[in-house]
Amino acid sequence: MTEAKAKKELAEEEKKCLAAGGISVHSTNASAFVVMGLEIEETQLVVISFGIVGNQIFCRRRLCRLAKGIGSNATAWQEGGLTEQRNQLTNHIQVWEQILFIYMPGLLQYRAELRAANGDSPIAAEHPEEAELWLPSQIPVEEHRRVCSEVVPTIEEKLRTAQCHNALESLRHVLKVESRLI
Repeated sequence: MTEAKAKKELAEEEKKCLAAGGISVHSTNASAFVVMGLEIEETQLVVISFGIVGNQIFCRRRLCRLAKGIGSNATAWQEGGLTEQRNQLTNHIQVWEQILFIYMPGLLQYRAELRAANGDSPIAAEHPEEAELWLPSQIPVEEHRRVCSEVVPTIEEKLRTAQCHNALESLRHVLKVESRLI
């Protein structure tokens, strides 16, 4: 199942639920919430993707690595680009956090218990690429019922499985092209 098919299937399920008299707890439905979280996670990981087919190299860097690599010899263009990417990511995370506790109502309690058990104090991430998103996959399965609304972990699992299928299909395609070239 591709990611697009998974999203379509989730939208159909939502439509059926609403038609059967179910209510939507927020204008952003549960599947859109999870999609948003996965997109933010991807943005945290992959920030720069550039290149042209041919003699250019395709490059994927983590924002963290980019930030460390800029250092004191950075050009104004590099610093501006990094700041712009961080600002956009911060805005997306703020929107995510406004919806987070609707679909994961037990998260505050879970995080408080986790900090108490580890003796940690809450420390805000210095940069948005270091911020914890707290998707259901980051929480032990035995805690899902207490922390998440019941559909959110299932939706994330379905979307992550679809992402895996997309990645495998992309890999197959690259391998086929490479074998043809050889």
